[in-house]
Amino acid sequence: MVMLLHGAETLEAAVDRIYREQTDQASNVVRDRDVVAALEEWLGDDRSRVTKTVLVSVARQAKNAYLKQRRPRMIAGQLALFQPHYLIPLGKGRHAWLDHATREQVLEWKAAEVAAFGHTRATYDEKIRQIDERLDRWGSHATFGQVERVVFGWTEADMSYADDDDEDEE
Repeated sequence: MVMLLHGAETLEAAVDRIYREQTDQASNVVRDRDVVAALEEWLGDDRSRVTKTVLVSVARQAKNAYLKQRRPRMIAGQLALFQPHYLIPLGKGRHAWLDHATREQVLEWKAAEVAAFGHTRATYDEKIRQIDERLDRWGSHATFGQVERVVFGWTEADMSYADDDDEDEE
């Protein structure tokens, strides 16, 4: 996310505050349209600040959309491994045109795919393990938050927002 200041509040802090403010306490639901409206109000009329944020966001979205359309993927239930216009990820934000990829680049692509899958699989497995552990120890607690605090000892000190950023590592 782009660092954007409005007074003393960053965009990231404003988004967090607005999500919390816009959450219906009775249902624990927040509506996207309410968040967007509150963010539009927060952004106000500072066009230079908004323009820079929009430009960075649009550039990232355009890059991601372009890469998504040009990577080997499933089409009609079959893996479309080769099309001349495909770009393959080499890792560290680098890509190569598949049509002209060398053997070394294909090996880098394979390594990037294996690493990405391994990371995704490990993350998924750990998440499922932790969910199962919470369900197994749920007891008479009414909410997930109660299970975390009472059974697993979660405290505010445990809060850490690891910023994954929006940028693709592909």
